[in-house]
Amino acid sequence: MVFYEKSKIFHRRQEIFQKKITSSSASEFGSERMEELSALRCEIDLVDRKIMELFEERFKIVERIKEIKKKKKIPIEDLKREEEIKKRFKEKLLPKGYVEKVMDLNFSEAKK
Repeated sequence: MVFYEKSKIFHRRQEIFQKKITSSSASEFGSERMEELSALRCEIDLVDRKIMELFEERFKIVERIKEIKKKKKIPIEDLKREEEIKKRFKEKLLPKGYVEKVMDLNFSEAKK
């Protein structure tokens, strides 16, 4: 389903870009820009949905880890592991500090 939605968006964007090339009217160009913006927002919506699904999956795994740690009397907090994870994500092309904020929130919620 996600592939289908993504494919529809891709084809719609292609239509918009094609029209832009052949369009001569300024008002038509403005509406085409709005259609392009709308198509890009649809792409963001799909990405956001995927992110939420992945967060849900992550939290299910976190709950399993917490159960194991409680049974074995292992501290929930593992700062060394947290730093390893943040370091791995720092190498990505994201705004400085973004990864730390997101992962700190994840870690904080996981410890509850």
